[in-house]
Amino acid sequence: MSLAMKLAGKIDASGKKFAIVVGRWNELVTKQLLEGALESLESAGASDVQVVSVPGSWEIPLACRELIDRGIDGIVALGCILQGQTAHAKLLAADVAGALMNLQLETRIPIAWGILTPDDQDQALDRAGMKMGNKGREAAMSAVEMVSLLNCVRGERAGGRDRSPASPNHRVLNAHGTINKAATARKMFAAGMSKAEIAKALGVRYQHVYNVLKSKPSK
Repeated sequence: MSLAMKLAGKIDASGKKFAIVVGRWNELVTKQLLEGALESLESAGASDVQVVSVPGSWEIPLACRELIDRGIDGIVALGCILQGQTAHAKLLAADVAGALMNLQLETRIPIAWGILTPDDQDQALDRAGMKMGNKGREAAMSAVEMVSLLNCVRGERAGGRDRSPASPNHRVLNAHGTINKAATARKMFAAGMSKAEIAKALGVRYQHVYNVLKSKPSK
């Protein structure tokens, strides 16, 4: 008899906030990716979806960071980087991929990769709803599943305890009866919440939480 416990995410986006960051460069392709992503999120039950349009793939990581600071649960990154005669496209794709990977590892907010890197326009269109399916739709499904999976893992790590921001266990009052957000942030972090979750719960920017946790508590 196996003692292994299997955790898996569900394709259920209800009650979660999602964002799609889409580059306008090669818009003939990215428009189709966006439509596919929106259809997937709708079919998964998402009712709170924000679409952010940026000039191109290079601008996607910065927009993602700002969205995470504002309490998004999951992000779908969509773009199209066509390969050219120089190394520019490869360098661009590598930098964007690295930035998005670092961002989701740092904040523990899923960012699904829906940025195409085809050789030409025909390959791009094949992956935007034609022969090879729609990669925007696939990326959106991945984002939904990862948000669900991480919630499942965090719930297991917390031993099934209520980790809702409204829980009285997450509120620490100072002598004046108001919420001491610095102490609360540390208590939440010790309970297993991510910095992004803490920022969302307290209504502050991610960077504020990062700075508080980095600094030593005042005596």
